[in-house]
Amino acid sequence: MKYFLLLIAILTNVCLYSQSKGASPQPSPQSGEGQGEVYAVVIGISDYQDKDIPDLRYADKDAEAFDNFLRSPAGGSLDGDHLQVLMNGQTTAG
Repeated sequence: MKYFLLLIAILTNVCLYSQSKGASPQPSPQSGEGQGEVYAVVIGISDYQDKDIPDLRYADKDAEAFDNFLRSPAGGSLDGDHLQVLMNGQTTAG
């Protein structure tokens, strides 16, 4: 339970920080702007092993939808070498 609360606290701070600093979208690879490569790890856990943590209804579906977006031209056309998706049983503390 404490890890879940810690995760929520971290995500809340990240969201608040990005909103207050005016985060902007990354340039698309096709535009030639920016430098380096883009990598993403998408995690969606709906089915928790710990019975004290209530299961979520749509976290895995949201991760799947975001994966589809990142693979699309609008999301940067990321390929399997640049995008890792972990859902439910694929995720562990390690």
